[in-house]
Amino acid sequence: MSFLIGCRQEAKATHTLSTQDSLQVKNSSKEAISTLKEFYFSMYGNDADNEDLKKKYVSERVLKRIESLTSNPENLILDYDPFIKGQDYDANIIRKTLEIKPLNKRNEYRASFLLFGGTDEKRTNVDLLLKQNQEGDFLIDAILNDDHLNFVESGLTTKEDSNFDGYKLIQEIKTDINQDGKQDIISIYGTDWNKEIKPTDSKLFKVTVRLNDGSNFLTYTNSKIILPYFPDNVASGFSDIKVKNNYFTVEQANGQGNFIEKSFTTFKYDHSKNGIFLHKYSTITTDRNSGDEKEIKSEYSEKDFGKITFAEFNPDTIIKK
Repeated sequence: MSFLIGCRQEAKATHTLSTQDSLQVKNSSKEAISTLKEFYFSMYGNDADNEDLKKKYVSERVLKRIESLTSNPENLILDYDPFIKGQDYDANIIRKTLEIKPLNKRNEYRASFLLFGGTDEKRTNVDLLLKQNQEGDFLIDAILNDDHLNFVESGLTTKEDSNFDGYKLIQEIKTDINQDGKQDIISIYGTDWNKEIKPTDSKLFKVTVRLNDGSNFLTYTNSKIILPYFPDNVASGFSDIKVKNNYFTVEQANGQGNFIEKSFTTFKYDHSKNGIFLHKYSTITTDRNSGDEKEIKSEYSEKDFGKITFAEFNPDTIIKK
């Protein structure tokens, strides 16, 4: 009898806890949906300029990434508003057609709406990840179906390399590097000089490759491919990215005094191993010490350095004959 009563009490307690958890999730979901409706009504439900309001609804990492993608007018990467997937809209139509629904995963929601209300217009869907700040307010922390703002990082990416705060986008190329019919992205990020440049200051760089699997991006990052750029560098530093089929090459030139070294680091996507590996590393060193230019060329392939993944590559550890 005591055993049965105990079981009933335990079942009742478990049911109570389960109900409480369900209510918490439901209430949390309700609050998040309310926040997203407020965001879209405030930002796009009228014709006023409400850019300053974004800080109330959008996390710092999203705002910084948007700034890095729009800061250079000559190399504008984000030429649309990612929250509406377009450049223009009708405020009244967004207000009338806006729907917010939870997705399968916790804190993920879909904002769905029409931009202009045309007869054959398809609904625009924006999938958003929300997080709560220390005050308990919900903030938009990623746009899951946007190539630039989904923040999906690979397990091969270190904590340091996945932190792009302080880095700005320098160059970006969209290409199908693994040749699966989907566009992948190769990006170069770099830091700026301090206001007062000291001889010991340097610009730092990161190279990222984002492979598109159709719904998300698998991201690989390396901060050692492009060497730091110091004030006394007599060469250009990072120069360009060249892509051909499943190969891409990072080009740079660095120098001091009478020496300039151009380096060409080529990677390939290996279909048999489903990964990105170093294919070739070559340098051309120009020596002007004697008054005449003297070039020294070197080239290293996989037979010299073995299998080196994109994430593991470090020019200092390449085996040189």
